Amino acid sequence: MELFILFFAVIIGLAILQGSYVRKLEAWHVGLRDRTLRAHEFPELIEDMSKLKGIPNRPKYWGMAKQIYFAALHSKELSFEQKIQIYELFDRLGVQGISYPKGRPSERREATIHDIF
Repeated sequence: MELFILFFAVIIGLAILQGSYVRKLEAWHVGLRDRTLRAHEFPELIEDMSKLKGIPNRPKYWGMAKQIYFAALHSKELSFEQKIQIYELFDRLGVQGISYPKGRPSERREATIHDIF
């Protein structure tokens, strides 16, 4: 019986923790709805999104994550390296439909075997 209560408490705790991270995703979405990401916000965004283990499998949250990514991608204040860092973070989170940042020809990534096919 104690094992069941402990298991239930751990599951509830993890759900509350993931819920707090989803609220951060929603806060970033609302904050970046009509503008691009500013350079001074970049470290905080990376920190908040790094805490996520994945994006919940709901269209609402996938759309929020994509909007945050594209706000960063279209920002003129962020460097190409910062945009790559955000791409890799959102790719690790499993966000589908995001494109690799395009920089100047000298800054582009080298083609991998997956890009050829």
